Amino acid sequence: TAASLDREMIELHYLMVSVSDPAGLTDFATVTVTVLDVNDNSPRFPNNENIFQYSLSESAPRGFLIDSIPVVDADVIDEGKLVFSVKFPYSSNFTINSTGHLFVEFLDFESGEISTSLFQVQDSLNNTITGVVIIIN
Repeated sequence: TAASLDREMIELHYLMVSVSDPAGLTDFATVTVTVLDVNDNSPRFPNNENIFQYSLSESAPRGFLIDSIPVVDADVIDEGKLVFSVKFPYSSNFTINSTGHLFVEFLDFESGEISTSLFQVQDSLNNTITGVVIIIN
């Protein structure tokens, strides 16, 4: 039967092979086929939730870990290779490192009680998803 191979569905396939000759001698073997990964999935947020809202005290120190943004990518080839970056508008209130850890940079609620920024997650084929970080007083 003809079917597409998808490593995310089934990584290993086992085939029973038999051979026989005209004299009637027969032998059997099991062949294992391992499906290698290709980058055919984009990163995604669990439950498709792309808005992350936090309430912080203005006294939270610089470098305080706010959260680790959850992102999954079914491709083994992208494991540990997703890159996070702040896009627009750039916020001086927080930073996000390349692995998705969100840190306090500088909080000043006198300039506004809400800070909103977009961030992007990119895999090794430049497939991207966008999230929103909202920090409120």
